[in-house]
Amino acid sequence: MVHKKIISLLFLLLGISLIYIGLKEIYVISAYLDSIVPITPDTETKLLIILGAAASVSGFVGIIRDKIIGAD
Repeated sequence: MVHKKIISLLFLLLGISLIYIGLKEIYVISAYLDSIVPITPDTETKLLIILGAAASVSGFVGIIRDKIIGAD
């Protein structure tokens, strides 16, 4: 039981850090471009944000899963 919570917490932290790295990369890209040019993040940046969101959601669901199922 405790191992599942630890793994879920690790997924949540991993997801948050991937989202942070992806957003930081977007800000670095925007710093190099002029304000006239629209910002288009590359595939790796999009992938970081998508995987970060998926890992965060799965970690969050893993943490609250016992509370929802145990409410019976």
